Amino acid sequence: MLKEKEGLWPVLVLTIITIITALLLSLTYGATKDKIAANDLGDAEIVMKELMPEADSFKKAEDSEVDGVTGIYEALNGSEQLGYIVLSEASGYGGPVPIITAFLPDKTLAGMSVSQSNGETPGFGKNAEAPEYQAQFKGLPADQEFTFSGESGKTNFDQVAGATATSIAIKDALNRALMALQAIGY
Repeated sequence: MLKEKEGLWPVLVLTIITIITALLLSLTYGATKDKIAANDLGDAEIVMKELMPEADSFKKAEDSEVDGVTGIYEALNGSEQLGYIVLSEASGYGGPVPIITAFLPDKTLAGMSVSQSNGETPGFGKNAEAPEYQAQFKGLPADQEFTFSGESGKTNFDQVAGATATSIAIKDALNRALMALQAIGY
């Protein structure tokens, strides 16, 4: 009987330590989640400004019901609307591939940027972050589904060499962004 009680103490102590640690982690997360979200948005705003340098502010537009679209923003210069910025993502080889896409009122792209926070393979999927790759999206028509070069349509773009999953993720994220804008009347 005495040996059974001795064996329970370490289990009881470890259980209490685990509960206290979980509570402290929960409190820390609750206290810092808004600051983390603000920092993430701050990083996105830097890219948004690079895609639409003439904009002096970005106003959150309607929330999207499209899966993978995390934000829609109006790019403004004073009260003049310059276009939309859409934050979207789709699954690639190494997890989500977040992109930021700038749409102009004339239904063309001002540009597209692949977030550096993706988990794609260096030397392959990570090549989607290269300015040379992303430059092909500027001026691309944005009035129909995006497709790869060689497929039918006028919104074709080149795949990332050696990174099929990343390329498909970019295409899916672009099409999700377009669907979200079309849902609000773009």
